[in-house]
Amino acid sequence: MLVAVILASGKGTRLRPLSTLERPKQYLKLITGKTLVEDTVDRVRNLIPVENIFVVTNELQEKIAREALSDLPDENIILEPNMRETLASMSHAVSYISKIKGDDVTYLFLPSDHYIKEQDLFDKSIKEGLEIFKKYNNFVLYGLIPTDPNPNYGYIKTKDLNGNHLIDSFVEKPKLEIAKTIYNDPNYFWNNAIMLANKQLMFEAIKEVLPSQYDLLNKHNKNIISTNEFFDLTHVENFSRSILEEREGMMLIPVNYTWYDIGSFEVLFDVLKLLEKDDEIVKIKKLINE
Repeated sequence: MLVAVILASGKGTRLRPLSTLERPKQYLKLITGKTLVEDTVDRVRNLIPVENIFVVTNELQEKIAREALSDLPDENIILEPNMRETLASMSHAVSYISKIKGDDVTYLFLPSDHYIKEQDLFDKSIKEGLEIFKKYNNFVLYGLIPTDPNPNYGYIKTKDLNGNHLIDSFVEKPKLEIAKTIYNDPNYFWNNAIMLANKQLMFEAIKEVLPSQYDLLNKHNKNIISTNEFFDLTHVENFSRSILEEREGMMLIPVNYTWYDIGSFEVLFDVLKLLEKDDEIVKIKKLINE
């Protein structure tokens, strides 16, 4: 069973003043007439039925999340009491969902603030990833061929393994001079933070690197502690930096769809220009300059 986990619990403050803590960017209608999180839900509908699409958000944004995602079952909106980074969000989501769907689940993790133009290429990449996931039984990440030495993205270095891409190392948002030396190397890809995993891999990887976090997660999984206790006691860490960068044997799927991480007004305007929505750019610039 394939389940989508859309991570939408961030503060989304980089598009101020349009975004606020009460309505962060993932709940803004910026590109398609729908919110970014709705766009992400729509993106996975071709592959995953709505009952298997989950969205992680926090209690502050429960009302706007339920308004935007009214076609999702109530239990498919996972509420966090506090914002505690992606290690907590992703591991808690797996524990939560496994109690509903069981342990025989493959998880597709996705950020909620991306724009991907070509739906068919996205679908194709996920299907390719599932084949590699079954073959190697390890985390599968997705990467784009860099088009410029962008220092705002993380990079993944790979090496060949029987014609597939074995992940060798990570470069987290490098300085520009480093990005200039690696961006046109065919072994390097932009990390777009989309990932395939399962419960066993998640728990095993956390246990190897952060045993105390694993103990906490295991207690939540067995209903020994509550969600509030889990988030009060969790390590506040990024999942990729704390866990994935310590993991060996992971695979990468190269993708060639048009992708943007909506992390700034500059990127947002690039997307709107691509879609020939110049009037929207004028409207947004007027709002942010008021």
